[in-house]
Amino acid sequence: MHIKENINLIQFLETVRLCKAEVYFETAEGDSLALRSALCQYIFCTLSNKPEILYRGNIRFDDPDDVTLVSGYLNA
Repeated sequence: MHIKENINLIQFLETVRLCKAEVYFETAEGDSLALRSALCQYIFCTLSNKPEILYRGNIRFDDPDDVTLVSGYLNA
């Protein structure tokens, strides 16, 4: 799943914190950020200056039930 364009990244990350398991942002180049990590959140937010990376990356969930929590921020 991909992130919708023009979402509030801070609100997205606050919602990710409510997830039961880890949520990952994976770039097309194969890099992976664990979005519950403060350092990875910082790196993720810097990608707002690189929309070609941010919007091409995938969001992956360790727990499929967590998808419903953040579904409003994702393209189906």
